[in-house]
Amino acid sequence: MDEQETPPGTLTDGDWSGPRPLVRGAPVVVGAIVAALALGALIVALTRDPGRPSRIAAHYVAMMAGALSPRFETADPVELSAALARSDLGFTPSVASLEPEFTLLGGDVHELDGRPIAAWFYRDSRADMVLVEAFAGTLRDLGEPEDVRTERQPALHIFRKTTQTLAFWEGGDVVYVLVTTLPGERAVTLARRLTTPSSAR
Repeated sequence: MDEQETPPGTLTDGDWSGPRPLVRGAPVVVGAIVAALALGALIVALTRDPGRPSRIAAHYVAMMAGALSPRFETADPVELSAALARSDLGFTPSVASLEPEFTLLGGDVHELDGRPIAAWFYRDSRADMVLVEAFAGTLRDLGEPEDVRTERQPALHIFRKTTQTLAFWEGGDVVYVLVTTLPGERAVTLARRLTTPSSAR
């Protein structure tokens, strides 16, 4: 059977050596818009302030690395509260007990956005850690939370950063936050214990 011959003057795939046709019109405009939007989103992501909750989440990492540790070593909440207040904090933080599950290790004053922030630390028998911090301000300084718990007062504003849960609440002109890598509902329960006045000893 004879092979079918290609008519004279017909170009095959291998014969094309001229310029390829360019894509013009609407597809080019749409592609340019998509590329510009992607570039804009990347620039915003790289330059955007990560927010106060993210900076506080970094304090938990610093605590676990040993860079943030208790200068005032005491398991007495009243004694620790007074020691923190004497450190140019500008307010007296309400330090509470989480006994018997967690032991208070002590605390210190460091900086958040150039202003003093009190930090104190708890540890349980399995070496699980809880960081609590307090700073002058309001919950409005934090941005939009992922969850709000209002079944009891004060309201808890919940943020989640990778493996951490951050539970914020207001006490007068002071914002408190509990940070831990324990399960989220466990973090909420612990935060609720700290907001109960009878838990302070």
